[in-house]
Amino acid sequence: VAEEISMLDNMSNGRVILGIGRGLGRVEFEGFGKDMNASREHFTESAQMILEGLESGYCEFDGKQVKQVRRDIRPAPYKSFKGRTYAAAVSPESSQIMAKLGIGILVIPQKPWEHVDRELADYRKTFLDVNGCDAPPPILAGWTFCDESADRAEEMAYKYIGGYYRSVIEHYEMAGDHLKNIKGYETYGAMQEHVSKSVEDAIKFFMSIQVWG
Repeated sequence: VAEEISMLDNMSNGRVILGIGRGLGRVEFEGFGKDMNASREHFTESAQMILEGLESGYCEFDGKQVKQVRRDIRPAPYKSFKGRTYAAAVSPESSQIMAKLGIGILVIPQKPWEHVDRELADYRKTFLDVNGCDAPPPILAGWTFCDESADRAEEMAYKYIGGYYRSVIEHYEMAGDHLKNIKGYETYGAMQEHVSKSVEDAIKFFMSIQVWG
């Protein structure tokens, strides 16, 4: 992974914005034969190894989940990835991990904005305390739809933005109840409880925090 990132960055003259993440889909973890209960620890160790490797030019790690003898990255990294690496963080715990890793936050609108604002403030404080500098501005990945007709905008937003979120609910089994029993996914477990009460209401809430009209 580190070499693929470095190759792309060299080919693009250092223009890569790197995004990393832990994952949520049970089907994806089963495909890789990985235990979701260990995913937060595995992600943290993997991210630490890769990010340190992209700065030093080699990967080496001796963790609980990740073991890697020292190997140089080829091609050598083009330049530092500090300030241009981001990760989504839905739970407060994940945002703290990203702060300690020195990673920027990718905000994907899916909970009340006052919660996002509060968690970003905590994230920025931890980032400054650990890294000695301000966190990079967050990146927002939301959904928009504009039309001259307000009625058509609402119709199309429901069709496409609502349709997208319906596919998310299906793929990640958000109307189920398995995540509450998996270590590190307690926040998603609470989301499952909300979604399972009414998928339609969950879709309407998701639409309400996007931008359309």
